[in-house]
Amino acid sequence: VIHCDAATICPDGTTCCLSPYGVWYCCPFSMGQCCRDGIHCCRHGYHCDSTSTHCLR
Repeated sequence: VIHCDAATICPDGTTCCLSPYGVWYCCPFSMGQCCRDGIHCCRHGYHCDSTSTHCLR
């Protein structure tokens, strides 16, 4: 498991992402890129577009 903080864990092979509201969520990708919206994330090597709804290479 991955410890995001003292109270939150994510499964191995995922990435901890912190939302703008201070809530942790688990991105389903190892070494994922967390989007600013606090909902979406992208695979390693990709980044979020300005709307945080699409991943760009």
